[in-house]
Amino acid sequence: MDAASLAQFERLCTEFYNPPNEQAQRHAHEVLTPLLNGIDSVPQLQYVLANSSNQQALVFASTALTKVATANWTAVTEQQREDMKNFMLNYLFQNCEALQNSAPYAVSFLVRFLCRIVKLSWLEGPQHQTIVSDVQKFLSASTRHWILGLDIYVQLTADIQPTVGPGMSRFRRTALSFRDIALPQIFTTAVDILTQMYEGKLRIDDKMDEFKLVKKVLQLAYNCLSFDFMGTIPDETSEDQTTVMVPHNWTVLKDNIIPKLFFQLYDSSCKNGWKDCAIYCLQCLVLLSSLRRSFFQNEEEKTALLQSMMEGTAHLISNKVGLSDPQCLHETCRLIGRINTSSQFKELKQVPSFEMWLEQVYGFTIDAIKNWQILPNSKHYLLQFWAQLVMPIMNDKDKTPGFHTKLEDYIYTITVR
Repeated sequence: MDAASLAQFERLCTEFYNPPNEQAQRHAHEVLTPLLNGIDSVPQLQYVLANSSNQQALVFASTALTKVATANWTAVTEQQREDMKNFMLNYLFQNCEALQNSAPYAVSFLVRFLCRIVKLSWLEGPQHQTIVSDVQKFLSASTRHWILGLDIYVQLTADIQPTVGPGMSRFRRTALSFRDIALPQIFTTAVDILTQMYEGKLRIDDKMDEFKLVKKVLQLAYNCLSFDFMGTIPDETSEDQTTVMVPHNWTVLKDNIIPKLFFQLYDSSCKNGWKDCAIYCLQCLVLLSSLRRSFFQNEEEKTALLQSMMEGTAHLISNKVGLSDPQCLHETCRLIGRINTSSQFKELKQVPSFEMWLEQVYGFTIDAIKNWQILPNSKHYLLQFWAQLVMPIMNDKDKTPGFHTKLEDYIYTITVR
C-alpha cells in the first residue's frame, strides 16, 4: 500500500461509517470486505495504522485485524504473533497523545486488537505472558499514557474472561492461567492508584484527564473483583451468583481501608458530577460485600470488613449522597441487600455499628416505601432485607431485650403496616 492507496482507503472507510448515501456505503463495503478474509491482509492493515490519522480508517483497520487474527490464528507464525504484539505496544505508546487528540474513538478498537493478541497467544509460553511488564512503561509515563495503560488492563480483563462458544475449553484454561499469573498484579496496581487518591497524593491538573483516570481505575477494580475466578461462566443476569471467589492470596482485601477507598471516591465522584464513577464505586462495594466466607481466616477479619461497610452505607444514606440519581439509588439498595445476604445474623450482630446501621436502613426503607413510584424495581432489595431477618431473630437465643424489641418493631412496621 502506498500513499495514494492509503488516501483511497481512508475515503472508503469514511463513506462506510459516515455514508453520503446508501450507494456509496454499499460500494465501500464491497471494496473493504475482502480485507477480512485472510491473514495476507495484515501487512496492509498495519500500514494503515502506522501511516493514517483518519479515525474511520483506524477503526476499520483495527477491527479487521482483530477479526482476521481471531479467525486465522493457527495460520499466524510464532514470529508474526510476537511482531504484531510488539508493533501494537510500540504504536500505542508512541502515538498515545496524537490518538487521544485526533482519533479518541479509535483508541478502544486499537487496544482491543492488542488484547486479543495477548489472549490468543497466552497459553503458548511465558514469552507471551509479559503484559504486566509491557504495560508498566505506560503507567510510568504521562497522564495520557497512564490512562491508556489502564485501558489496556480494563479491556484485557474483560476479553480474557471465558465465554460459551467455540474454543471454550481453551479460553477457560487461558482465563485460569491469567488469573494466577497476571490478575493479582493488575489488581494491586488498581488498589495502589486508589490508595494514592484516598491519601491525596494524586494530583492531575486537567479535570477531564482526572475523570478518565478515575473511571478507568474503577472499571479495572470492578473487572478484577467480578472476574470468573473458578471458570464456571456464571449467568450474569442472575442475582443468585452472590459469592465472589477471590483467591486466598488476595490478602489486600482483608484491609478494612479498601471499602473506605470506594466510599470516599463515591462521595467525591458525586460532588464532581461523575455519575459513571459513582456507580462503579457502588458496584465494587457490592462485590466486596460478597467475598466468600472462607476467604477470612477469623471472625475479626470479617467483622472489620462489615464495620467499614456499615459505616460507609450509613453515612451514604443519612446524607443522601448521590441518591437523587436513579442508578446510584438502585446500587445502594443492592449493596444494603447484599451485605445482609452475604452474612449470617450472628456475624452482623457482632459488628459495633450494627444497631446504628439498622436505624439508618430502617429510615431509608420507610422513605423508599413512601415514595414507591420512584424506582419500584429497586425496593425489593430492601423488603427482602427485612424479610430475611425474621427467622434469625425468632431463633436467636442470645436476645438483647431493648435491641430485639426495636428490631421487631422495625420489621412489623415495614412488613405489616
